[in-house]
Amino acid sequence: MKLFWNILIISAYALMLSHCSSHLSMHGRVSAPAGVDSLVAVQADSITAFLFTDEKSKIKAAQWFTKAKLRLAEAESLFVNWQSISDSLLNQSDKDSPRNKLHQSMLKSIISAENAANRSIEYNPFDYNTRSLIAQAYFFHGQITGTDFYYKRSKEILKSIIQQEKGEHSLYFRLGESCYQLNDWNCAYENYKLAENVLLSTTFAEKYGNGNGHSSKNSVDHHAQFRYVSHQAIARARQYDNKNALILFKRAATMAVTATDSELVDNYIDWIQWDGGNIVTAEKKNHLMVLLKEKRYREARDGFEQLINELETQTAKDEINWRIALIEYEYLNQKEKACDRMHEIVRHISSVNMKNLPADSEYRQYASDAGAMFYKLGFDYKKLSQYKNAYRCFSTASDIEWYGKSKSLLELAKLSIHDATQTLDIVNEILKDDNDLNGQELLQVYTLKLNALKRFGRERLTEIQETYRQIKALQ
Repeated sequence: MKLFWNILIISAYALMLSHCSSHLSMHGRVSAPAGVDSLVAVQADSITAFLFTDEKSKIKAAQWFTKAKLRLAEAESLFVNWQSISDSLLNQSDKDSPRNKLHQSMLKSIISAENAANRSIEYNPFDYNTRSLIAQAYFFHGQITGTDFYYKRSKEILKSIIQQEKGEHSLYFRLGESCYQLNDWNCAYENYKLAENVLLSTTFAEKYGNGNGHSSKNSVDHHAQFRYVSHQAIARARQYDNKNALILFKRAATMAVTATDSELVDNYIDWIQWDGGNIVTAEKKNHLMVLLKEKRYREARDGFEQLINELETQTAKDEINWRIALIEYEYLNQKEKACDRMHEIVRHISSVNMKNLPADSEYRQYASDAGAMFYKLGFDYKKLSQYKNAYRCFSTASDIEWYGKSKSLLELAKLSIHDATQTLDIVNEILKDDNDLNGQELLQVYTLKLNALKRFGRERLTEIQETYRQIKALQ
């Protein structure tokens, strides 16, 4: 056996010498520096042919790279226009629709960019910028087609670049983005984290490289660090790790540079905490909101009804009941059912001190919509001469703190004209606080009051005279 391996080695060596001899005979003697064996010089010449690119090839590579860069920029510009097309055109299936025409133009540009970049690589396989651009083009191709194949290509290229460029933090982030698009959340998280670590380590090294002996917090690119940390948080959220996601988002908040950064973090924190940290239900709500935007109202309503059974907090349940009621009232012509559903929310609203709530509180919105629903339904019943149902609706609307409360009380007073005492109680409630009634409506209030007072005769004469003066002042 040992003899076999010796023969094999000798044969291989003889073959190498034969190759070198033929190389010398074809190209002439290789010029070697003094003291360097000609065989070594031949081997070095062969190796450098794979390591360096001649100037002519570099020029060709640069030309193809420029073309690739222009085509990619063109595709990205078309993408911006494609996204800006109004919602009314989104569902157009006609191949000649503006949206589809733009999509075809984008594909043509991105394929042209890929081809040009690959031609550039043929001439200069070592160029970092070209390899980076190819990865960028494949990633963008994945975005506009939704095809994993291109994200995988981008991921493979970025991994190979990182083998030679381990100190470039943005490469790790881009690799994380490719992993994210492939739904590989852990891979995304790890690379976002590596991006931040490399950013911090290279910043530290640069500071020490300047010879001042210390690093500075202000030297860190906070735009980049915010992006890397916030994306770590997003990846954790996609893994349903609400605890660590919140920790990371709160950390990202300390690095926010712009108001948009802060708003992004706040929105994500609110989203995670929407149902007490239950990210699964928050995701399901997002999906149903897409159905709502697509005007698939019945599907959205049915989905929301199923979601209620999975919710953990009362605030989340109130919101979903409110959304269902809006769908039923506005789009499914189920007004009575919608108002019955709103009774549940009204019950919770009545336990809240509305005056202490901030102006943008969701409960103010619920109260406003609940009041409007009952108010409008009251008029529907009134037109049908169903006065008991109308009274019930106006009464419910008047119990809610909303901008139309005084109007609801006015309609309630009109339905109570046969009970002078009740009419007076209602109009006095309208007049005791600030109200949003216009002059004509106030005139109706005082007229109702006057007619009710007259039924008591002379014992309320002073009030009758005062009310009469109020009416004259309004006329």
